[in-house]
Amino acid sequence: MGRGRVQLKRIQNKISRQVTFSKRRSGLLRKAHEISVLCDAEVALIVFSTKGKLFEYSSDSSILLTQYMLDQLSEHQNKEHLLVEANRALTIKLDEISSRNNLRQSWEGGEQSMSYGPQNAQSQRYNASGSDQQLSGTTHAQQVNGFIPRWML
Repeated sequence: MGRGRVQLKRIQNKISRQVTFSKRRSGLLRKAHEISVLCDAEVALIVFSTKGKLFEYSSDSSILLTQYMLDQLSEHQNKEHLLVEANRALTIKLDEISSRNNLRQSWEGGEQSMSYGPQNAQSQRYNASGSDQQLSGTTHAQQVNGFIPRWML
């Protein structure tokens, strides 16, 4: 009696997943070697583990090309890591500056910038189709920009 077909889905158990990876990786490397010998084919195989560890096989002189590609990949990964770290640092700095500016603006603006009073019902026009129109009592800055936030309508 033969083996049943394996259902292809992620193995949840970490230990079983690692054992399966190790066995299948060695089988894949063996098959790559076999096809290169039996068929006189040039074979290059690159496998990365989940932790980024590299496993490779090359049948002949194509190893130079493989090594060059691996060097390029490593260089790009290092650059990506540096860019991610720089992006993270800049995001933190931007958040700090933004929060300081918001506090400063609210402090300097005082009560003038914070109007919590009820909306004037007469200053709003309503279209019969049900869509909102612009307020008749708009400020000069709103008229210049041509934009009125939806919460003001």
